[in-house]
Amino acid sequence: MARNLATLVMVVTSLSLSLGHANLYAAEQGDTSFDQLTKVESKKVDELYLKSGADFSHYDTLMLNEADVAFRKNAYRNDYATRGQMKRGMERASVKLKALFDESFREVISEKGNYKMTDQPGDDTLLLEPKLMNVYFVNLDDMSRASNVKVYAESAGEMTLVLELKDSVTGEILARIVDRQEATDWGRLVRQTSVDNHQQSKRMIKRWASQLNDGLMESATRQP
Repeated sequence: MARNLATLVMVVTSLSLSLGHANLYAAEQGDTSFDQLTKVESKKVDELYLKSGADFSHYDTLMLNEADVAFRKNAYRNDYATRGQMKRGMERASVKLKALFDESFREVISEKGNYKMTDQPGDDTLLLEPKLMNVYFVNLDDMSRASNVKVYAESAGEMTLVLELKDSVTGEILARIVDRQEATDWGRLVRQTSVDNHQQSKRMIKRWASQLNDGLMESATRQP
């Protein structure tokens, strides 16, 4: 038990350097998730959970699953003339967001150059399973609105990433990151379009990818 706790301290400290400074307040209190991950503090992400004894040092390849997208419930009920229009708008936005997540995430990993991307599981491959939750854009989809309707808001919207890190062969979950991000708050009413959705979403996704890359690198170099 003592050895497992010591290992957890090392993993938490190293993985969290770019995700935030961590401590063991949760581990000491037995604050674990349903799948026995231990919650630790982070100043960079909202929630960080790690598996005791998880070792990221032998992973040099990342396998990225397609992101799941879930919009905020009832967010667009009054924005469209019919439920059919709303459904089509959400479907179009979901397809675009999934493609943007994959493209932007891979772009950051490639630019960093620390990890390779693959579509096949392997002993040295870490599987990433992203879920975009509570997604809300003020102007979800221009195509579903009347051409003369313009939408103004101080921010394009927000979304929350739930990212699970798993061994690609065994499927064992090693970590979970939960982080909510908002689009740029302009401090004044600005016209919002699907172009703004794209730009703001890309900024958030690239930030998540960069934080993960840097956190894994720190963890890998500090493993015993």
